[in-house]
Amino acid sequence: MDKKLLLIINPRSGKYKSDMFFERTQKLISSYDYDVDTVLTEYRGHACELASNAEGYSRIVCMGGDGTLNEVCNGLMSIPAERRPQIGYVPCGSTNDFAAGIGLSKSLNKNIKLAVSDNVNPIDIGLFKNDDGTSRYFPTLPPSECLPNSLILRIKA
Repeated sequence: MDKKLLLIINPRSGKYKSDMFFERTQKLISSYDYDVDTVLTEYRGHACELASNAEGYSRIVCMGGDGTLNEVCNGLMSIPAERRPQIGYVPCGSTNDFAAGIGLSKSLNKNIKLAVSDNVNPIDIGLFKNDDGTSRYFPTLPPSECLPNSLILRIKA
């Protein structure tokens, strides 16, 4: 088993829903022949830190809301493009605007299966620069012709 996957779960996402699915999610992902390392985020910015240290993983599966996905994207942008893992997204937030925008199901099992599938679509990443010199990356919705057959995202940068 040479496919390494980092599962980042925000247990506070979606009014504390994500942690209820922890074991089920880990078991399902492992059934796809991934060597899974699972980390629960502990504070704001933790998913960003975890993703920025994810070299060596072939994929990150982000389980949380829009904020968790945003943090993971920001962390991944610090990794050179040729070594950057792909992202699978399992929406478990309060609003899940990004997931709604790409037409994802509300089924946890369907989204997990998509998150570990071999169908990969690129997404664009925007960069927002503040007046104080700080900046943040953000994922943008892919073109509609890419949807809804894939959930694995490869950042184009």
